[in-house]
Amino acid sequence: MDRLNKILPYILENKCAFFVGAGLSKVAGCYDWDSVVQKMLDHPLIRGKGINRDELVGAALNEELIDYCQQLFLEGNEEHQFWGIARKAITFNPELFNTNYLPLIKIIKQISPSPPIILTTNIDSCLEHTNEYDLSEVYFKTDDFTEHKFNGSGIFHIHGYIEEFEKSLLTRKKYISRYQESGFKTFLKEFFTKYSVLFLGYSLRDQEIKDVILETKDEQKMHFLLVPEEDGLTSSKISLYYDMYRIVTIVYGRRDSFPSIFGEWVNRNFKGTSLKALEVDKSNA
Repeated sequence: MDRLNKILPYILENKCAFFVGAGLSKVAGCYDWDSVVQKMLDHPLIRGKGINRDELVGAALNEELIDYCQQLFLEGNEEHQFWGIARKAITFNPELFNTNYLPLIKIIKQISPSPPIILTTNIDSCLEHTNEYDLSEVYFKTDDFTEHKFNGSGIFHIHGYIEEFEKSLLTRKKYISRYQESGFKTFLKEFFTKYSVLFLGYSLRDQEIKDVILETKDEQKMHFLLVPEEDGLTSSKISLYYDMYRIVTIVYGRRDSFPSIFGEWVNRNFKGTSLKALEVDKSNA
């Protein structure tokens, strides 16, 4: 985790932002989309059509498989089953939320100055339920994704939000449509141009996100990706991420150890005084 110290100058200069993925919400008991797809493919209606889950999982994008499942549920007049499984995915477990997720967010909030912007692909409201963020600055509508919003702060749910759940980017069709919007692409480019981004609970699978990072690549700036051992990133892929995208990849250990390992890093650098972590020689960044 010491390699993450290179992000400290960006934090000091308010040039750091977070990009949060499903891995963080999983700490609160929400499903990741791999699990959602598996639950849909395991449904009796779909099993009854002779669909082999094991042959499909990993052979197509999750968005494609969710599209396919929705189509099959529609054909079987069981669309409510589709939305039921999807809603379950974004419903946190109260016990896990209180014992694991909330303490982790409180640790993240110890980082000071606090990064003003959070972009997230998550549709759930876990971040908002912590009451650690300004609930008047939660954005999820298409019109919210404008570059001028970066003059302030807030949480941006770029794939939709629980308040307008059925408009969220669950399916491949909606996903493609969103990423083809010129205003949305400009919004993302501004984000990755303005900030050094720390990815939390995000696997960097979205090619469209990687394309934007490549377009905005700056040799004088780095982004940071924290990944668990379970993701199986090879040294070659880690090198590729850095050489192509200027992303410093840090494999921190087992997935379930993230709260304690990240918490140790935050406490080591920020506990006691907000400037403790920032007394760093920028020449080493």
